[in-house]
Amino acid sequence: MPSALDMARTVLGKTEGADRAALMDYLTTGGVNLDPATTAWCAAFVNASLKKAGMEGTGSNMARSFLEWGQAVKDPQPGDVAVYPRGKDPRFGHVGFVEAVDPKTDMVSVLGGNQSDSVKVNQYALDAALGYRRATGQPTAAPAGPVEAAGGGAGSEATGMPATAPAAPAAPTAVAAAEPKQPWNKRLGESLLKGGGSLMQGGFKPFTYDVAPTPAAARIEQGAVPTINREHAEMQRQQLAQIMARLNSGRLV
Repeated sequence: MPSALDMARTVLGKTEGADRAALMDYLTTGGVNLDPATTAWCAAFVNASLKKAGMEGTGSNMARSFLEWGQAVKDPQPGDVAVYPRGKDPRFGHVGFVEAVDPKTDMVSVLGGNQSDSVKVNQYALDAALGYRRATGQPTAAPAGPVEAAGGGAGSEATGMPATAPAAPAAPTAVAAAEPKQPWNKRLGESLLKGGGSLMQGGFKPFTYDVAPTPAAARIEQGAVPTINREHAEMQRQQLAQIMARLNSGRLV
């Protein structure tokens, strides 16, 4: 029988936007009734993958619930479960499957759900995890070969895995409350504030982006072009305030 990691690899590259229906089907057939577009789903993805491999997970949508699952290990191997903190709230976290460990860099490749709103492989420092857990009495998954740090493309499935008897179907269990996922308008508002310009007393500081500035923008940054006047700056401030108000009320169309 394929391992949980093998099952997770079958949806590598799927996103909660374009592939929402496919991911909902994967989660549902794995015993989790959840919409990945509206609810944080990393723990649900691990639980569904385990169920598809004939194993029991935690039955919880909270990532840190896996800190009590299986047995703790210090030497993570492919197929182990890795749990990480998320933000400053001690209740929240992130969870995924160890795909590979690079002993030269002490970096761990983790295949998980809800990583940039998709199923992909991310890299984390070996000591960044809250813990690594291994299913009791289950074989270790085979590595998939070279792994991309940022995911993308389908990973090859392991072959020659030891056969294991499938577990008996379990009765449906109540699903714990899921971790909150910020509404789209809040996330867009935060992105606007992080990426946008700021009003200064003498005018408006140009917006900055993750691309090389145009020659004109470069000249503005260097002070070669005069800044706009206070009236224009005030108009910009009012427009930005209106946009933020509409974002917060969910009325932006």
